[in-house]
Amino acid sequence: MSRSVKIAISIFAVVFLAGGLATGLVLGGLLPFVNNHEVIVVEDVIYETPLPEPEPEPEPEPEQPAELLYPVGKIGPDERRKKYVSGEMHLRVPKMNVDSPVYTSDEDVDPESPTFRSVNDGVLDLGPGLFGASQLPGDSNSNVSIAAHRDLPPYGAPGDFWDIIEMEEGDLIYITYQGVEYEYIYEYTYITGDHTGESSDWSMLMITDYSCVTLQSCDPPLTAENRYFVRGRLITIRDAESGTIIKEVLYE
Repeated sequence: MSRSVKIAISIFAVVFLAGGLATGLVLGGLLPFVNNHEVIVVEDVIYETPLPEPEPEPEPEPEQPAELLYPVGKIGPDERRKKYVSGEMHLRVPKMNVDSPVYTSDEDVDPESPTFRSVNDGVLDLGPGLFGASQLPGDSNSNVSIAAHRDLPPYGAPGDFWDIIEMEEGDLIYITYQGVEYEYIYEYTYITGDHTGESSDWSMLMITDYSCVTLQSCDPPLTAENRYFVRGRLITIRDAESGTIIKEVLYE
């Protein structure tokens, strides 16, 4: 037998043995995966099925909102409001040309009134007045509620809130208190009719679930037929002296 024939026979034997071994491994279940597919052997017939998709990871639970400082839906002051010093807060509303301290009555909170008053005519003749039912500014859910005259009795000269009806989208309201400036942006206007004193609609003084300011006056001028409310939503808190931003308030 020639040398070339012997080499050919040897190569054929190696190939044959290798092929038989691979076939035996597949049929014996020793090669469970082929091209990322599971191999199933049933009566010498090979079937391939796609591997099952991995189960998705559970989504993290949403973060719970921070606990609110004041009870939503209630009208009434907190202990900080009861200690407010007249003129300590400053209100600035560029659109309304308002730049004034915020006053309160020496008699302060009246528990018999649904608004806890403290904004009688003696106060409003000085300038904007802080309702007894108000909370003081903060980043939780205070409703800083301030009233002022549309016109000054008895002759109807323009009052501090004469231009309250001009407030619109994009207008800003600033309150400075104890070295901190709170910036609010106009949100909406609400008008109540049938101005009948203590039985009128004071729902705008209710505590909300976000920090806001509420400005209130009468409408139309020279009358007390309606109450005119403007609501602003807190957007920025700054250091009053340096202007450095302390916090920006984001809403969904």
